[in-house]
Amino acid sequence: MLQDKLLKLIRIVLAILVIFWFILLYYFSSQNGVESSKLSRKVVENILEVKDEIESKIKKIKTKICKLINKDIQNDTNYVIISSTEKTESISDERILRWEKVLRKLAHFGLFTLGGFLIYLFLVSLEDKLEYSERRLLLSIFIGIMVAIFDEFHQKFSVGRSPELRDVFIDSCGTTTGSLIAIVTVWFLVRIIEYILKRKKKLLKDSIK
Repeated sequence: MLQDKLLKLIRIVLAILVIFWFILLYYFSSQNGVESSKLSRKVVENILEVKDEIESKIKKIKTKICKLINKDIQNDTNYVIISSTEKTESISDERILRWEKVLRKLAHFGLFTLGGFLIYLFLVSLEDKLEYSERRLLLSIFIGIMVAIFDEFHQKFSVGRSPELRDVFIDSCGTTTGSLIAIVTVWFLVRIIEYILKRKKKLLKDSIK
């Protein structure tokens, strides 16, 4: 009885997460070109600022090390001094646009990887068997692809946005990846549960003896 209630709770939680994921996709695809670009640009700028700061600190550390080493190997003609005058590439518009394209594709892949993961787990919760099912995997991928097609079609009605077949392919790869990760996760969970149950059974037998 308790097991059935727990399974029902897990099913409800997963259903809510899948719905929330779909709403999140709908929200992003509803943004017009300016809003979408502004969001991704801001994220890219923050990432590049952190990246440049880390690179700057690494160069400073290298410079300090070089100064310490130079004291002992000034006569070594084969030694190459690391210049501290090298400047990190400035955060130019061209650089931001280049990284923005990469970020947007990674966001597509990441969101649908999460979707594939959640969809597969939800399908698992609808059945009694936890073991791998090819039908379940194909259904999870199919649902993900249909959502990807809808997502791109929906962008057609957002100003400054347009559907891209390439994005559908990236989304499909993400869904497949997420579903495969879910399969591995379920497999590990099943093995862990089996081990715990066997361990408890063995301890119970030993206590009776």
